[in-house]
Amino acid sequence: LNLEGDENGFIGRPYNDELVSEFKVATMDNTYFALSTLNLFIDDWAVYGFYLNRIVPFINSLQSISGYDWFFGSFLNDNNFTLDTLGSPLFEPNLLSSYYAVKSLKILNLVDTIRIHDFHTFLNTIYDEQEFKFQANDISNALDIVATPIGLELSNITGFFNFSRTEALQFVMNNRNTLG
Repeated sequence: LNLEGDENGFIGRPYNDELVSEFKVATMDNTYFALSTLNLFIDDWAVYGFYLNRIVPFINSLQSISGYDWFFGSFLNDNNFTLDTLGSPLFEPNLLSSYYAVKSLKILNLVDTIRIHDFHTFLNTIYDEQEFKFQANDISNALDIVATPIGLELSNITGFFNFSRTEALQFVMNNRNTLG
């Protein structure tokens, strides 16, 4: 947990003042993997209220409030706009960074702390109702086969039903390779 400054998610390594500044940036992917690991050992997250009071606002601060953009309601991977911590073609925000945020809150049983209606607006925007698939972002559709199962899971977690679940599942099944 990065207890320094405003960012109170996890960074990818133990904190040290001598780390390069880019390594001191808390990210959703690191936070998700840290919470997933800690969850194996923690039975009651309520006991860790001090940390929850830092982590949950960090996660929620990453939800987009830019109402005129396609990504309205989605989540950034970090609060540093000069870094691209997920790499291209996954320019932030996108479905993957949103997955890390929502799944982190699910681990903590606090999904209801996000602006669900806004998140559903995002899911609705990235769902292609002509081809019954979810897109990772508005730029590339090369990742749609991966994005669709992620979209399905996030829809289940947040109660988004404004899409054809059967057709989306069929899209995934129709795009299996010979290994399954």
